[in-house]
Amino acid sequence: MLVDNNDAAIEGARLSGDGRTIVFVIGSDTTLTYSGGSKVALRGIWAINSDGSNLRQITAAGDVVSLLGVNDAGFTGAMDISINGSRIVFGASTSNKGRAVLGVNGDGSGLHIIRSGLLQLFSAAISGDGSTVAYSATPQSGFQELDAIRFDGTGALTLAPFGTNSLQVNIDGSLVFAGGSGVGLLARTDGSSLAELFAPAWGPGGQLAIENDNFNRATMNGAGNRFLFTVPDQNGFFQLATADINPSSLGAAPAITGVAVDPANIPADGKGHSVTVTGKVSSPAPIVAASAQSFLQGLPDSIDGTILTDLGGGSWAGSLYFSTTTAGPRVIRMKEETLSPDGKRHATAIDIGGFTVGPK
Repeated sequence: MLVDNNDAAIEGARLSGDGRTIVFVIGSDTTLTYSGGSKVALRGIWAINSDGSNLRQITAAGDVVSLLGVNDAGFTGAMDISINGSRIVFGASTSNKGRAVLGVNGDGSGLHIIRSGLLQLFSAAISGDGSTVAYSATPQSGFQELDAIRFDGTGALTLAPFGTNSLQVNIDGSLVFAGGSGVGLLARTDGSSLAELFAPAWGPGGQLAIENDNFNRATMNGAGNRFLFTVPDQNGFFQLATADINPSSLGAAPAITGVAVDPANIPADGKGHSVTVTGKVSSPAPIVAASAQSFLQGLPDSIDGTILTDLGGGSWAGSLYFSTTTAGPRVIRMKEETLSPDGKRHATAIDIGGFTVGPK
């Protein structure tokens, strides 16, 4: 057991993926009591073995002051550690040079700047292999952004224009999972794709498509294809739910086949055009919610979604009404949800490509 004699000093902690190392942020000087005795703990990044041995400081405020060339430095609480504990990313704050994202090796060597001069820093995360860092911040431009960058500080890329306090990078650094406002966003760190996971939710309340607003409760596995989150039911009580991308089996969830969008192209003239979404659905339990929504560059389009209608014989259909002048390819997502006799909900969402607004 590790005891902080100033209960406000420890601001965040992470356990390495191999379960051997705990890294934590000390925001103010304190005294720590552990199995080996007690130790004065100055502000900084600290670590201890998971068996309670080898309490040590990784980097101190003085190290950050020297690195950044400032008079003072604090710690934002944003911090993460690679699977084997060999690499750590953390946030630092200064009074005259803003916030910075810093990296350091697990043995305390190699302290370096990953990104500096930020107005705000909301969160930071590192991939399991330690190769890639993601962070959410407000830079000097004043616009919030979600960025990916290599641990050595090279190859910075903005993935999305928003800030979030919840971030996770998968093992190989190819995916970033971000949360906020009841949706989950999954981005490729090379900037090639962005997708909102928990949508659509048009129709009755309490659907699996919508996560509760406290998205810090959500997490993904190391591969980045399974997600655990909390979701309110029809009565407002929260339940645990999982979501899988391209699962090998749908289990009790509906099967959706024969999906189509007609027409496949409409003008971007703002005059208003109706697009029909259809699909065949088979399910072991009755469908309780069905909807479709358009996505542009991975995010919800400017138009409303639609509730799908049961046409009989397993056919479902609905119309999306476009009155936009924004051209570009769209992804149409169709979702069907059931309620099984045991009270559990199961849903399937399928993304349909090939539909465009404007020139083909």
